[in-house]
Amino acid sequence: MLEMLQQSSCFRDLDTEQLASIILCCERVVLNDGDFMIMEGERDNRDFFVLLSGTVEIVSNNTDT
Repeated sequence: MLEMLQQSSCFRDLDTEQLASIILCCERVVLNDGDFMIMEGERDNRDFFVLLSGTVEIVSNNTDT
């Protein structure tokens, strides 16, 4: 996972010790086409996502403007 984070522009400038601290809080998740990362209104303990490859679609049912 260290190498993956080092390739991300968000983490590129961090040293190995800093990245090791972040990795302790990380969970690698592999999703297939059509899978949901999170659904609107769902409580989840993951607050931050790093997309390493592929694409995502963000859909909101919120009608407030």
